Amino acid sequence: MAIHHRDILWKGILEDLFDDFLRFFYPDADELFDMRQGFGFMDKEIAELSPGTGLKHPLFVDKLVKVFTRSGAEEWILVHVEVQGYADHHFASRMFTYFYRIRDRYGKEVTAIAIFTDEHDWYEPDCYTSTFLDTVVTYRFKTYKVKHQDQAALEKSDNPFAVVIIAVLVAMQRGKQTPDDLLRMTTGLVRMLFRKGFPKQKIDQLLDFIKKYVHYGKPEEFAKFDTATETINKQIKSMGIKELIIWMEREEATELANNSRDKSFVTNLLAGTDFPVEKVATLANVTIDFVIEIQKELSAK
Repeated sequence: MAIHHRDILWKGILEDLFDDFLRFFYPDADELFDMRQGFGFMDKEIAELSPGTGLKHPLFVDKLVKVFTRSGAEEWILVHVEVQGYADHHFASRMFTYFYRIRDRYGKEVTAIAIFTDEHDWYEPDCYTSTFLDTVVTYRFKTYKVKHQDQAALEKSDNPFAVVIIAVLVAMQRGKQTPDDLLRMTTGLVRMLFRKGFPKQKIDQLLDFIKKYVHYGKPEEFAKFDTATETINKQIKSMGIKELIIWMEREEATELANNSRDKSFVTNLLAGTDFPVEKVATLANVTIDFVIEIQKELSAK
């Protein structure tokens, strides 16, 4: 899959779920922002404000969004979002350049969020500092490293944007898992998506993102995903309220059982081998955070 296709998917899902995006990163979003007034996506404007380094790298997405606040009828701020998929040592400088150009042009408050989708453990710049003689400038911005997130915690979230992050985590397994295992992971995500009871429009948007972002590679694998999704959808549509509740409870029980088996397997690996947590996580098909938590529990005993 060409990486720039993922850029397009990110741009689309940010616009589709921007209210959920704000609630995901700001727990008090509904008190801060007036969601009823909608959002202004300023793609043309941010292109004009680009640092202009001549770099046309396909591995980052930038968005500038006009968001109304609850402090006044016409009061608004600008949210600057960067989705970064590779290690760029000039990233923090680029963020600062955007910041001062946005402030200079619009004279509005700016908040910035950088989402890192690369697979490097060490890469997460969150600050730009310039020092010359007695002059010091420091610009710090909010960051979110997808690779370091706990998938189990994300699965408990009722925010649709959490599904986007899980899809990215699943996509990181491409090449590390067999096609059948990858299909199992994505259909599991689809089942969870339906079980959450999100509005149909958001479910459709998320299904499209999951399918295209994970990207199976072969037409027959896409077809298997479509078939599995349609089967799950038909099962749910044919259920009455009581049946749906029973189905949801069964799905939750299955998740708990799977989690219990995963925990037992990880515990045995940690107790019986000297494997590093990364290898244990790979063997058990769980997150590194999941392994670390069990490691802490064992150490405390």
